[in-house]
Amino acid sequence: MSATPEQLARVQDPSTPAIELQALAAAEPELWPAIVAHPNVYPDLVAWIQASSPAAPVVPEPEAVAPVEYAPTTPLQTTPLDHAPTEALTPVAVTPREPRPPFDFAGWIKQHGRILIISGAGVVAAVIVLVLVLTLVVAPQQRAAEEAAAAAAALDKASGKFDSAVKRCELLNKGFTTALATAQEELAVDPALLDDQSVLAALASEIDEASATEPCSAVTMAAEIAEIEKQTGTITDDADRVELATAGLTNATNDVLNSIAAKEAAAAAAAEVERQQQAALLAARTWTMSNANGYAFTGTLDVSGPTTSFSYGDYTLGASCTFDAATDIAVPVKLTVTATTQGFDTEISALVTLSQSGKSQPHEVVIEAYYSDGPECQSPSYGTTILNGVHWEEPFATGKQGAHQFVVIIRDWKTPATPSGDTAFLSVLRLTVAGGQSSDYTTADRKMVLLTNEAR
Repeated sequence: MSATPEQLARVQDPSTPAIELQALAAAEPELWPAIVAHPNVYPDLVAWIQASSPAAPVVPEPEAVAPVEYAPTTPLQTTPLDHAPTEALTPVAVTPREPRPPFDFAGWIKQHGRILIISGAGVVAAVIVLVLVLTLVVAPQQRAAEEAAAAAAALDKASGKFDSAVKRCELLNKGFTTALATAQEELAVDPALLDDQSVLAALASEIDEASATEPCSAVTMAAEIAEIEKQTGTITDDADRVELATAGLTNATNDVLNSIAAKEAAAAAAAEVERQQQAALLAARTWTMSNANGYAFTGTLDVSGPTTSFSYGDYTLGASCTFDAATDIAVPVKLTVTATTQGFDTEISALVTLSQSGKSQPHEVVIEAYYSDGPECQSPSYGTTILNGVHWEEPFATGKQGAHQFVVIIRDWKTPATPSGDTAFLSVLRLTVAGGQSSDYTTADRKMVLLTNEAR
């Protein structure tokens, strides 16, 4: 058996490891010289090769074999060549050689049999040595290397868990400090801002409990795996405790914040309801007026509650109409006009009409109106109807507003029979708005406002 090209290439490669050289030596003795010269061969393998290599094998005497006789060969006869160009070459006579007898394979086996037996024994011995080397040398070394690698991997794993636990501990300590500070700030909130004030007591209790919580502490990592794992467990338990305390603080703080948000949301909802109600009342107290030329404006009445004290600019109640605060009452009313013509200025005149319903007229009613040139007292013009007109000299640009203030005075509103005032009479007095007396404005709205502030 001869070495394969692949085996020769591995032996000639200086990077081939010793273990592979050992296998190649056991497989092919032809490679032994190259293996002994290899830079990675180890001394034991060289000693084994030297012990296993036969120095000069003794060939046993073979049985008598008849020698092979060959017929003598007649020497080649040549005639000296005459270089004269005119002479021809003399032919050479060659004696034919007798054929070689066939190879005696059986005889060769008999002659080299001992050598083959010795070589086979060497291969078997090499295999046995290889097995012993693998079992007694290589396997323990490999096992030791694997154990060392496993120990290093276990140490790396334990160290990684320790480092992670330390980082978590540090983060949780910071989070706990922040949560405690935030909770203490929220504890000082005004209780009036809360929808549920009981959350403050719960937050205070959580702060007291958290204040006694010790932060988790990181220690220097030990050298042994068992100690490292023990340290990691302790740090993890401490971190869990801090995390639980932080969660308690955060939840209690969020309860306070949510209660504030609920109170704000409720207030916003109530304000929206009020806004919608005021918008509805405003719409109910607003009249729309326009003329044939397209000029338009709106008039809105704002009725206040009964009072015995009122002032407007430099004027006070009773400036033009007599008023007795002991028996009389005044209801302030404000007319607001708004120009709605797009792109054009609008001249505005408005007329407020006060009328009484029902047959009974238990009280005298007058209007004290306040103009730029002073107050005027308006008395009933037609029966119980009072007309209160106003005109703005300067035209209004689109969206501009103007206001006219007046009060409705009810005399003898308080009597022995009605010491708190005849409140029922307020629903008898009705106000409407239309274009001024000298204008051609038409009013599309048919509505009225009572002095009770109710629109119909």
